[in-house]
Amino acid sequence: MIQVYDDRYRKEVILDFAKNQSLSIIILDTPSKANRSHSFYKKVGFKQIPKEALPIPYEYPDRDSLIFRLDLR
Repeated sequence: MIQVYDDRYRKEVILDFAKNQSLSIIILDTPSKANRSHSFYKKVGFKQIPKEALPIPYEYPDRDSLIFRLDLR
């Protein structure tokens, strides 16, 4: 887990970490009621995708989830 306390640097820290790990995409599973989080994800370039568009099999927790994807390449 990466914790970033200064909002101004969250995007850079997360993207730098992902790129240093040679990741090509980031997928987020978020509770449907997390509206502030959704706004942040969209602001930094994540796109909401349908669950059927996930590139890997994934079992969901018991909640209404929204899925977001960010392509890094």
